[in-house]
Amino acid sequence: MILGQLASARGERHHAANRRAPFACARDLSLLAEIGRGLDADDAALAGDCADVMNTVARWDPALVAPFGEQLDPLLSHRSNRVRWEAMQAVASIAPNRPDLIEPLLPRLQATIVTDTSVIARDAAVTAIANFAGSSPAAARTAVPLLTGVLELENGRFASRALTGPRQAGEVDPALAGALMPIAGSHLDHHRKVARDAAKQLLRAIEKAERLPQ
Repeated sequence: MILGQLASARGERHHAANRRAPFACARDLSLLAEIGRGLDADDAALAGDCADVMNTVARWDPALVAPFGEQLDPLLSHRSNRVRWEAMQAVASIAPNRPDLIEPLLPRLQATIVTDTSVIARDAAVTAIANFAGSSPAAARTAVPLLTGVLELENGRFASRALTGPRQAGEVDPALAGALMPIAGSHLDHHRKVARDAAKQLLRAIEKAERLPQ
């Protein structure tokens, strides 16, 4: 059983075992299914380990973790900061694969961005909405206004992450180019370099979309 090989079961504080488990799960999907069952554990340490493994596998191959979206969903409100942020990062990775999961979660993701005590979870919630924006033209039109509202929160701390959403939205719906141009332009002189770079990437994506045949 792979659950017995995770950090909490082995008494590890540095979680090294959780770095090995994703390799085994990617090779043997029955082990990933066992990790999926572990997400429901009452033990927060075990649930966190399982969310950690799912998070890593989701970064490698979101399609492998996409079927476990429903098990990750309740962990977004878990009492443990670690469980919440690991689950939120996994959900952010699978957002393009599971727009059906993300769309009803949008109000909760917005609330997480504003109120969660975990900075990592808040960042991941922004990324989840941004990745959802690139899943379809309909998702793009839903997500862009939400991300626009995030851009200036906390003195623009989320701007670089939020700007990836309009970029992805423009890629799936070139007709949005006109609406996205002011968003890019208003952040080209942002006080954070990462946000300026994200605005430049958005501008390049818009210009590329405008050159495509309609």
